[in-house]
Amino acid sequence: KCNRGQVCNIKTIERRSETDFTILQKQNFVWNLFENIDPTLINNLPNLSIESFEIDEEGFEEGRERTILRIHKFKERNPEIISKAKQKAITENKLFCEICLFNFEKQYPDLGKGFIECHHKQHISNGGIRKTKIEDLAIVCSNCHRMLHRKDKNGSYLEIDEMKKLINKKIN
Repeated sequence: KCNRGQVCNIKTIERRSETDFTILQKQNFVWNLFENIDPTLINNLPNLSIESFEIDEEGFEEGRERTILRIHKFKERNPEIISKAKQKAITENKLFCEICLFNFEKQYPDLGKGFIECHHKQHISNGGIRKTKIEDLAIVCSNCHRMLHRKDKNGSYLEIDEMKKLINKKIN
């Protein structure tokens, strides 16, 4: 299911289909899902037939340049609030992951200086346009951030406190 700003993987279409389709047929299927699109754009879709890729016993060919046209609908976040949250963390000497305490600058002295990610505690899929405060963000490392955006076996996302408990359980 394509939603929440995710890109649809071609395997999703394969699961919904009883028959085998060529990649070109799959592209056309996806293309036809969109309405009010300039029909001349379809002429710019690349031909991705399996025959166009050379495969040998030693590996797979990579590095070929291609152009892919994608239409992606998403809800925007304001990058200003993230900058302010990071600046506040720097000022308070708290530029480390709130969950696992990872510190990029300590691990990668020059490269990691000033680096961290921010996680919005309120999912953008819940509700419409709203005001976000710095308190609505969590300062997290890349690994924890990725795990916060991954559903558990029940189909739910972990909250910050749940993730902290999970990390502490593994440490103890």
